Amino acid sequence: MLIRRKFSQLNLDQPKINMNTTSSIRLMSVRSLLQQSIETKFIWLFQSNTKLLDRIQCYEWIPYSDEILLSLENAFKKGAGKIFIDEFHHIDFIELLELSINDPAHQRPVRRCLMNESSEIERRLNVDSFRCDRLSFPLFVNLQQSTCVDTAYHGSKFVRDWLLKFTNGKLEVKYDHIFPALIEGLIFEGRNEPRNAADEIIRVLNSSKDEFLKTDEHKIMKNLQDCCIKLYTKQCFLFRLVNTALRDDDRTKLDTLGPYCYLVYSCIGRPMNNRRFLQKLNGNKSKTMTVYRGDYAPRKIIEEYRQAVGQKDKYFKWLPFVSTSTDRLVAELFALNVLYIIAIKRYSSMDQYTDLEKNTYFETEQEIILKPGTRFQVISVDIDDISGRQVVHIKMIPSYISILR
Repeated sequence: MLIRRKFSQLNLDQPKINMNTTSSIRLMSVRSLLQQSIETKFIWLFQSNTKLLDRIQCYEWIPYSDEILLSLENAFKKGAGKIFIDEFHHIDFIELLELSINDPAHQRPVRRCLMNESSEIERRLNVDSFRCDRLSFPLFVNLQQSTCVDTAYHGSKFVRDWLLKFTNGKLEVKYDHIFPALIEGLIFEGRNEPRNAADEIIRVLNSSKDEFLKTDEHKIMKNLQDCCIKLYTKQCFLFRLVNTALRDDDRTKLDTLGPYCYLVYSCIGRPMNNRRFLQKLNGNKSKTMTVYRGDYAPRKIIEEYRQAVGQKDKYFKWLPFVSTSTDRLVAELFALNVLYIIAIKRYSSMDQYTDLEKNTYFETEQEIILKPGTRFQVISVDIDDISGRQVVHIKMIPSYISILR
């Protein structure tokens, strides 16, 4: 693994820096100071991609040179907010980005970790690129779309508007109507993707239809929902396409991706109607579940989170499907400058999430999917002493329907 080789090239004990030369590295601003041990050795890494949103695959994390590394560490411990590492580039310690003064598109993620974590980082990086894509899909594109958008409406307006349009306001979906629309939409959206990827999706859906065609309406719809949510985990273009449309509220995709979004949306939380399942859940597990999500958030969003702490009438929501993990280490692997620690009430919020567990192409994953439009409140915002990330503790808000149960 490239990470191990490049770690070994560093010499943190004896950095060769000529203190008589003029360095281009200079401090810019100050942030809150963290307590650090002077004996603990840290390493600073940058991601090989230079564009923040260019995260279709997992990129290598590469160590900075000895001189830059030492300057970064000293500035970080002194509470600097930013520092120039050369004439044209600076590091933002809040957003954990390397930025260019000449190229606004240059936004290279950076991270700080313990030197003795190098082997653990290598182990955690040994995952497929598609899992990286799902667990690190950017929830933000620009500052125009804040997490607090449309919090008065609990749910997805994209899905709701498709449902109203597709059923002419009757809100009743029949299998014979939605299946052809589903196939037609996915064929259209997959026209620019690899031919075999789109063909395989259609083959899986048609096989599902053939297997359950003679069952009743309820069972065949349930099976179609299960099939669609499993395809969400498939290594192909579908996940990215759907979440991009939801996140950007792209209404040009309403007719083509609406059927698929509706079926996955309907599948999430479906067991809440099964009383035997609820009794088993309440008897065997704790009432609250904690999941984790790594992400990037701009300064404006972080400040919104900080101001919302303690405000019981302040709500936020994410627009796409949100993949989370029950394993904090996995979430930290994909975190850039933010780690979300999410508290979910197992019973009252059951219509807000689903545990993929066995209905996935990757059964070893501990992935929990949150429904688009699920609201949350910010409980606290802290800074991780090691990584410098913002740690945002949030709790999911039960929907109106679950409160009535």
